[in-house]
Amino acid sequence: MLTAISSGILLGVIISFLIGPVFFGLIQTSIRQGLGRAMIYEIGTILSDTIILFLCYLGLAKILAGDSYRHAIGIAGAILLFGMGLYPLVFKKKKKPAEQGVEPIDDKSHPLALILKSFLLNTINPSVILFWIFQVSLAVSNFGGKQGIIITHFIAVLSTMILFDFLKAFGANKIKKYLRPRTFDLIAKVEGVLLIIFSVVILVRTFWPTEA
Repeated sequence: MLTAISSGILLGVIISFLIGPVFFGLIQTSIRQGLGRAMIYEIGTILSDTIILFLCYLGLAKILAGDSYRHAIGIAGAILLFGMGLYPLVFKKKKKPAEQGVEPIDDKSHPLALILKSFLLNTINPSVILFWIFQVSLAVSNFGGKQGIIITHFIAVLSTMILFDFLKAFGANKIKKYLRPRTFDLIAKVEGVLLIIFSVVILVRTFWPTEA
């Protein structure tokens, strides 16, 4: 049991620092909308991972990883990410005269919108499904298919991810007071460029997956 927990914690730490659209979305949400909204955003990510893990354990995710489903998910995901990345590069939010020189904190998004955004960003990434299929297969092999131990292992993984994502969001929220107004616009544009890059990466991996 201790091995399952310790290995789960280690995996959770590693996952928390993987760079991707969800990572940058969490940081930007914390900076622009506050720590509370960042943790609401986190709910969507964890919900997505939990559902994918459950499907993987049932074996259904292997069907979703098949070429026909993988291509459809990959194309839809790439288009969505490209659109989300293009938006801050093309459309600039106008500030009211009273807001000039003030940190351009976004109007707080509706909680459901934040949850849906992070849920979709995580779920439409074919790499996420393939990653969890591999991790579930590895856990079943390592722990002899013992359901209780496997569940404990992944509870440790998800709990660690939540903790470290909170620490990332907390840190990002604390440094925002040192950022100038133009920095916020730059952050939005950088995230936009990264989302476009990720959309291309997802599209490439969809049709030319990396062999394990």
